[in-house]
Amino acid sequence: MEITERKILNLDDVTCNLAEDPAPLWDPDTVYTLPTSSVIRVRVPWESDLTTMIMPDHIYELIADSAAGNFPGEHLSEWKDKGASNKYKMFDKFIMTPAMATGSETTAPGQIVLEINASKCNSVHLFALSATDLTSEVFDSQNNLIDTKAFRLIDSSRVVSWSTFFMEERPVLTELHYKIPVRLISKLRLTITNTREGSYPGIGTCFVGPARDVGTTKYGIKTSNMDFSTVVRDPDTGEVSYTEGDYARLMTLDVNVPANKHVYLQDLLARLRGKPVVVSGNNPGINFSSFVVLGLLQDYDLVLKNSRRSAFNLKMEGFI
Repeated sequence: MEITERKILNLDDVTCNLAEDPAPLWDPDTVYTLPTSSVIRVRVPWESDLTTMIMPDHIYELIADSAAGNFPGEHLSEWKDKGASNKYKMFDKFIMTPAMATGSETTAPGQIVLEINASKCNSVHLFALSATDLTSEVFDSQNNLIDTKAFRLIDSSRVVSWSTFFMEERPVLTELHYKIPVRLISKLRLTITNTREGSYPGIGTCFVGPARDVGTTKYGIKTSNMDFSTVVRDPDTGEVSYTEGDYARLMTLDVNVPANKHVYLQDLLARLRGKPVVVSGNNPGINFSSFVVLGLLQDYDLVLKNSRRSAFNLKMEGFI
């Protein structure tokens, strides 16, 4: 089992070929009033001091007249937070709101090309992918290529006969979890492509950070989904309608931890409390995406059983 802590990224740690959001920057000297038609949106890439850059930036929509200087993040009765701009949606706290290419990018049109400061990182987790191919490249401090991986995301594992090859739809993988070489200073470049007709690539979450081995996951790991879809029955006709919604991944697992890691793990859990992490319940040689959850550390127990091992019981509820 591993716990990956997200690397803190600033705007200058990330470059992306996706177009900047068309919403203009919020102007502290402007009085914003609701128009009779159309919608007013602004982009806010800083904190309230208008100097400290935030990552990702946020888009706000005007819902009530706002006086000059009313910072959108502090006046939510006037401004509705619409989340990160498309260019940086892969770094917000939501998985199912992907950043999408449109084909109008000035460089690499129809692809997503993302470069990230990956210094001191060894683990990459990509969620809610909409793509057929992905290339991962790692460069050292001298911009020398030190690692490259190419992933074909069309899953052919279920092709067991000529009939399934020609007649059945092959699913496309929506997650990738892999390791990269760790360096004191390094850069990760991702090139994401979708070759399906009429489709452009998208990515819900890009999570890069240092992965720390915790112990050995025991058999009996439990996974499920919390479904936010809705089923409504019409009281007059009895007709049932279904609205598909998002879902959150749930996981419960027990881990054997070496006793000499007990204090280390206890300190790590305390430091990561309230921060997004990726927990992988996979042991070496196993790589099931259903055992990988992005969320917050919530319910857990760490019990010193004897002089050789501790028992670590963890429940994870993933982000939507």
